[in-house]
Amino acid sequence: MPLNKKIINKELSFSLFLILFILNLGTAGISNFELKYFILKAAVSVTLVASIIIFIINSKINLKNYFSSSLLKRTLLIITLIIVYSSLTLLYSNNPAYGGLKILNFAICSVPAAIGAYVLINIEWNKKLFINTLIIISVIIIAALAGVLLVKPFEHSTVYVFEAGRWSHVFIGRLISFLTLILFLILLNSKRKVIISITLVITAGLFLLYLTGLRSALLGFTLAALISLIYYILTGRLNSIHYSAVFAILLLSAILIYTANSLLLPEEIKTPVRIENMLKFENMDFGGEEAIQSRIRSFELAWEMFKNSPVTGNGFGSFCGYNNSRWAATQKYPHNIILEILAELGIVGLVFFGYIFFLIIRSIFNFHHSSFNRSPFNQSPFPLLILLLFSLWLAMFSKDFSSQSFLWMFLAAAASRQ
Repeated sequence: MPLNKKIINKELSFSLFLILFILNLGTAGISNFELKYFILKAAVSVTLVASIIIFIINSKINLKNYFSSSLLKRTLLIITLIIVYSSLTLLYSNNPAYGGLKILNFAICSVPAAIGAYVLINIEWNKKLFINTLIIISVIIIAALAGVLLVKPFEHSTVYVFEAGRWSHVFIGRLISFLTLILFLILLNSKRKVIISITLVITAGLFLLYLTGLRSALLGFTLAALISLIYYILTGRLNSIHYSAVFAILLLSAILIYTANSLLLPEEIKTPVRIENMLKFENMDFGGEEAIQSRIRSFELAWEMFKNSPVTGNGFGSFCGYNNSRWAATQKYPHNIILEILAELGIVGLVFFGYIFFLIIRSIFNFHHSSFNRSPFNQSPFPLLILLLFSLWLAMFSKDFSSQSFLWMFLAAAASRQ
């Protein structure tokens, strides 16, 4: 029987859209604001929006009605308020030029990410779209693992500068941890065939995450997975195949990590040392590791900035070069989104964004079940909530406000069917 051309177009356009959506989340995490990186991000975002339009057309959805929806307008209104509010603080910022770049970066990356997330939340999922999603995420994880094993690109001892043979462990670690957590949540909500097929991919993702040495992602994934397991155990949704899959993931991951540490890549893997340094907190020395000590200095400076201007903050972008400090100019941001908001936007900013996240969380809990019809998450708001909290966790340790598209894409949740 001949395949339906429209169905093929819908599946292909969905796959293109999903790939570009993931690429958008990844490139948004590039915190370098040079012109060439802005061009790269803009190109990805424009292509993503084009792929969304193509997918909507192939899904037989009225394009005009879709983009004039009051639900989508609510998301765009929230994003507009964020941009306007941040722009107003430039009037008293110590570094309005850098603040302007942050706003531009947020607009270029986060608006398309939120629109893409809105589409993913609100489409009617079917088996083929679900399988395509699993395949795309699996290919990305396996390809990234193969590349890391071949190139051995991670170097933790010096400040990262892009080179062909050196990749950012933060970039890879954040993206892979998020995708692997999605697969893990799907595993806990799925039946036998899907569980068996993605167990090995989740193991590959965890092994790759270990190779990156990104401590925040490793610890965050562990906490998110543990909380998810406890939740699904208490709600009685797991059976023997789920427990077997989790055990297999733990066992295979332990074997891979032990083998890599002992036989395969003992010189390239810095994760054990990085974890050991993290635990040396008696004298706040942390093994003399510069990465941790610079984070502490950033946190201290951000808190000092907040105390100097607690109500309205020092203005967007003001951390970079605060008090003409060369170190702050190099560091650029506090590497903690809450401290960044307090330092640059003050209590007013914290209340503003606190209310936005209240709206998002309330919307997640109030989702009508039809919004999750045949979705990968089986009609439950819990996976979206755990992904939101995981994204917030990542934002507490790396990247700046404008580079947190993993977090800002959840603005779409405030404009989904309830």
